[in-house]
Parts: sequence; C-alpha cells; structure tokens
Amino acid sequence: MGNNFDDEQLMAYLLKFVCGKPIQCQQIQVVDLYGNNKPSQLFNTTITSVNYVFTKLKKKTRNGKNINRGIVGGDGSWKGINNSKPVYNREMSVIGFQKTFRFDEGIHVWNMKEYRLTDETIAVLRKRCQILHEDFVVCRITYHVPKPKQLTAKSSAQYQFQENQELGGSNAATVVPYDQFSSIWNGNEYSITQETPHVSSNDDIARYHRELDAYAASILESVSPIDHIAHRELDAYAATTLEFDMNSSLDPYVPQDEDYCSLFCEDFYIGHTDLWS
Repeated sequence: MGNNFDDEQLMAYLLKFVCGKPIQCQQIQVVDLYGNNKPSQLFNTTITSVNYVFTKLKKKTRNGKNINRGIVGGDGSWKGINNSKPVYNREMSVIGFQKTFRFDEGIHVWNMKEYRLTDETIAVLRKRCQILHEDFVVCRITYHVPKPKQLTAKSSAQYQFQENQELGGSNAATVVPYDQFSSIWNGNEYSITQETPHVSSNDDIARYHRELDAYAASILESVSPIDHIAHRELDAYAATTLEFDMNSSLDPYVPQDEDYCSLFCEDFYIGHTDLWS
C-alpha cells in the first residue's frame, strides 16, 4: 500500500471497479469504512500511514442524497471539512469529484480524500447496465498524531471556551478569531489574544461602559458638516432607488448557464433542468 496514485489514476481504478472490470492493483482493497469498526481497527498503522480503499456509501434513505458517515454504534463519524472539488483529466475534462473528511480517534487524526464519479458518468453506465458495484467510491486515507504542543494549544482553547460558557459571558471573554480557531482545531499552534480588559466588579463594568460611551460621543463630534451632507445625499439616493425597485417588475431571475448546486449537504454537478423553467 505504499504506492502514491494521482487523482486521474484513482478515478480510472474506480471506473473499472464500478463496472466490474479486472484491476491489476493489489494496493486498493475493499473496506467497509461505515461499518462496525473504527479506522484503527481497519488499518495497521505499523505497516504504512497511507491506505487506498474502495468503500460503499450508505444512504440515510433509499432514494435520498444524504450519506450516513457514522460508525455503527455511535463510536464516531467522518466529518466533511471542505466542499467537493472537480477532478480533471489531462484534457481538462471533469471526470469526478474529490472531498476531504476527518475522523478524530483519541489522539489520532485520520484524514480521507474521497473520490467519486460524476452523476453523468453514473447515468450513462446505468443506462448501459454496466454498473456492478453501486454507490462505491475510492478513498486515500492517512493518519497522524499531533505534537504535544499542538495538543496543548487545542486543549487550552477548549478549556477557555468551557470556562467562558460557565461564567455566562459576564467577565472578559477570550476571543479566538475563526481562522485561528480553525488552525488550533486542525492541530496548528496559534497564540490566543484577549480582546477586552479584565473587570472584577460591577463598578468596573459601569465605568468601562461610561468611558466607551464618552469615546463614541467624541468620535461623533469630530465628524465634519461635509460628512453629514454626504450622508443626507446618500440617504436620498437610497430612498429613490428603493422607490424605483418597488415599482419595477418582480419577475424572478432565471439562470441560463450550468452551475453547481448543493443538495442535501452533498455537492452534485447538474446542468440546465426544468427547475429553472
């Protein structure tokens, strides 16, 4: 399982597997990722840190689009961390889609890139009765153990969040920007900064708000008359535009081009349909 396959190779193997064609590749095994076993029970991490598998997607309903990515028994699930991205061949034609998932198991972090065929390809194969393995995808799975410092940063962020929840937000809150929180959650070390000063009593809180109000008042006083005129002109223009919009036609916009459409939390590529009519 030590081979490194590119996206186009994986899509070619998936197409052959779905059609039941022989595959001269022992590195890709059929594994039930959404069965009773966790990743650590499915893969031997002492042999390799990269695994390639074919796995069957399990729909929540027979004809639905939602996929059940949980482990039987509630022992965890694969979480999507990005939207589907198109996979191109050498002629720059879309031959499939790739999406990334993550599974946290103790201190181990499993990452998975899932590759699936396009809906158009599946429709053609189904019309020709060439599908032998329905709802299968091919996956590239890796794992790693975060460094102690990364685990400490992540634990500190979680502890601070719980502490702020218990305090009910009355004291100063430690603010973690979204990009930094995402990095901490993914095992990257970032410093956490405190945005508001520490207050220890109700008198301190009242004094802080009075100072804030005084500062806001000084900012308003510093605005020049020209700025006031500009704001009045902007308000008049907005009112005119609003009146025009109210009198204009309310016919809905009908898109004409092909687009990507997100359905049931899964991304599927569709063309022009009767839904636009």
